[in-house]
Amino acid sequence: TADLPKPLIPVAGRPLIDHALAIAAEAGAGRIVVNTHYRADQMAAHLAGSGVLISHESEQILETGGGLKAALPLLGPGP
Repeated sequence: TADLPKPLIPVAGRPLIDHALAIAAEAGAGRIVVNTHYRADQMAAHLAGSGVLISHESEQILETGGGLKAALPLLGPGP
């Protein structure tokens, strides 16, 4: 992961995040938000045109709770 964010590491021939996105799509997820920090530009380039929204932790790592709170405006109303 020296030059690649963990979600872009290939697993079974495709990036790990693509496996997770496929599962979310199969489950009927209507809106997907991905939280980025390390090498965010690579994640943004990979997700470009996919319809996935990006919540970026720019300077400070927010941990799980903070990342979810920061993404709330992108997730929209409801559960």
